[in-house]
Amino acid sequence: METIFDFNPSNSELTSLIGSLSKEDYLRLTSEEGALQDIAYLLYYRGDKRKAKEYIEKTENTNFINSFWRTVEHP
Repeated sequence: METIFDFNPSNSELTSLIGSLSKEDYLRLTSEEGALQDIAYLLYYRGDKRKAKEYIEKTENTNFINSFWRTVEHP
């Protein structure tokens, strides 16, 4: 399963995405859908909206996709 750790996140990015959760706990607790969402958040906040869209749409869960876009584009 691909996760945010495959994208070499900075410490501040990790704190924003998973708080104080250790890598081991994150890998043990996250679902594939959750991992895709976290990757999409990471890419979006790095400014790569196109790639973020690719990742969030891999979930094929309309509610999940809509929730992502509401969260990142809320003023």
